[in-house]
Amino acid sequence: MECPYCNTVWHWRRVPFQKYTLCPECGTTRLTKLSKYDRIDRKSGSILRRFLGLFGAPIYHCTFCRLQFRDYRHPDPGRKSTVRT
Repeated sequence: MECPYCNTVWHWRRVPFQKYTLCPECGTTRLTKLSKYDRIDRKSGSILRRFLGLFGAPIYHCTFCRLQFRDYRHPDPGRKSTVRT
């Protein structure tokens, strides 16, 4: 967001109650759905994200920041998503 008067730019993290899944690091919607964790890329360190595994939340992988995380929301239906096994 940019102020029209002083041209100051503000950045903020995503809102926790959004409709679709976004990467918690970079905010992109270009995510891949994984069937299991990859041993090479890093996992999210959030306790909440790890706790979602008990409820069967799917694993998503961000192709830009190479982060693996669980999320209870569905990906954006406007974006074509891929599933890696």
